[in-house]
Amino acid sequence: MEAGTLTLREATPSDAEVVYQVTKAAYEEYSGVLDPPSGVDREALESVQDLLREGGAILALIDGMAVGAVRYERRDNGSLYVGRLAVLPSHRRRGIGRALMAAAEETARRMGLARITLGVRIQLPQNRAFYESLGYRADGRGSHPGYDRLTWFHMSKTLET
Repeated sequence: MEAGTLTLREATPSDAEVVYQVTKAAYEEYSGVLDPPSGVDREALESVQDLLREGGAILALIDGMAVGAVRYERRDNGSLYVGRLAVLPSHRRRGIGRALMAAAEETARRMGLARITLGVRIQLPQNRAFYESLGYRADGRGSHPGYDRLTWFHMSKTLET
């Protein structure tokens, strides 16, 4: 089967349902597996709508069908925080996640920000390796509320201008 054309675009408030559904589908494999559980399991559509008003998201589409998304928000420390990178399982290993992260980096540059930050669960070393392959480095770690063990790494990348 021939791959379709990948396009990326900024999500609009009317895309909240699409961003929500793509993220839910992409994170389904982690349901009941992660400890602490993914926040996606408890996320409501309203929180995505709020994010699109306060921050933003980028959608990945193949021939008009949403296959991925990444969310972002400007932080007070002068960085762009990126979260919930999601690619449908049926469309992974095609460069969509890389393309979404490149688009997020370009969004940061357009906003005049020189740094991107994100969090990666210790329980998902393949995700850390993915971000490291894009030039992100672990520069902190922490615990989710209620946990007395480390559960996530903070990662960042300084962008070239």
